[in-house]
Amino acid sequence: MAINVTKPAINLREKLNEVTLETGIKGEELLNSDTSTEARNVLELDTHLFTDFESTGIDDNATSTAITIDASEKVGIGTATPSEKLHVVGGQLKITGAAGGGAGGGFLSGEVSSEFHIRSQDYTGSTYADIVFDAGNGSTFLERMRIDSSGEVMIKHASAPSFVLSREDASNNTGDLIGAIGFRNLDTSSGTEPNYCGIKAKVSGGAGSDGELEFYTGRTTYEADSGAAVFIRDTGEMELALGNLKFGTAGKGIDFSANGNASGMTSEVLDDYEEGTWTPVVDNLSGFDITTITSIDARYTKIGRKVTLEFEFTLGSSTGNIAVGDDVVLTTACMPFAPSFNGHGNGVVNTQSSMSSGEDVAFATSGFAGGGQLGIVFMAVEGTVSRSIAMGGVVTYFT
Repeated sequence: MAINVTKPAINLREKLNEVTLETGIKGEELLNSDTSTEARNVLELDTHLFTDFESTGIDDNATSTAITIDASEKVGIGTATPSEKLHVVGGQLKITGAAGGGAGGGFLSGEVSSEFHIRSQDYTGSTYADIVFDAGNGSTFLERMRIDSSGEVMIKHASAPSFVLSREDASNNTGDLIGAIGFRNLDTSSGTEPNYCGIKAKVSGGAGSDGELEFYTGRTTYEADSGAAVFIRDTGEMELALGNLKFGTAGKGIDFSANGNASGMTSEVLDDYEEGTWTPVVDNLSGFDITTITSIDARYTKIGRKVTLEFEFTLGSSTGNIAVGDDVVLTTACMPFAPSFNGHGNGVVNTQSSMSSGEDVAFATSGFAGGGQLGIVFMAVEGTVSRSIAMGGVVTYFT
């Protein structure tokens, strides 16, 4: 079997006859010379000694150009005018590993209009194969990206995937269409399996259905069907399944600017919520003769600027009965939040000794002094109510 070579633009034998070395040796004589150095010198005298090389096939019956190597060292297969170092026209470039052992292979193809295809398979062509991208230093190569046969894209660090782009899957036993992006914690110093976090796009019920986004953290897989921390439903609602909505910067919160507002509006951001306990402390009093507060049950709730106090306490063993005008003043410092000027708040406090025979109840109103103290003043008494029994109420004010 031979490769046919078309006549070069310059006849080699005629060219060599025109060359005479300083030694007097004709160039053609070097064809039979054993002196390779002299032959090399002759060939280097004229860079245009060879122009294009063309093969019309692999047998003597070929009639059209099959392979071209032009003067600029470009190789064309299926074209006489290659535009790059290797230019293949009219077919696919196929690369395979050695037969057996599960060797891989694949094709490069531009046969589809407006598309370029990279196709992978094993060397027999009967099994799908992964497409793997390696990086190395000439002696050691490490995998950096893989597109596996199921369609997942994995970008790797060392031997473990740190980024995974999952395929669309219509066969996960639920009829859902799923695509996912996963990120993997690669710190294995503790000896435990690295955790994934990821985002999964899920269309329940298959094509044509509305979808939702699911966010995962601390999972051992990046597209588990349970354990999502956050859902964005197809209705536009966001659901926090495993934790709370937390604002890391003071003054930030939920913005209600989409709603209409009054002309004097100064803020539409709900930036605070808190609840807890507080301890009432007496500043001064009248009628009551004991300043030590006992049996305390006092709580607060803060929503934005609004603070609500709930409390019940006893002024020890104060003597006598409650009379109109008795008052108890609590310190500014014991308030869970400092009130604004005059507190802009009020509430109702009462005591009740018995309802079994007649009504023994004392009623008080509350308000804030200019210094922020909370005053409780008894305005009405029905029956007989001892000053030593518990008083309780609810007071609301603004910060």
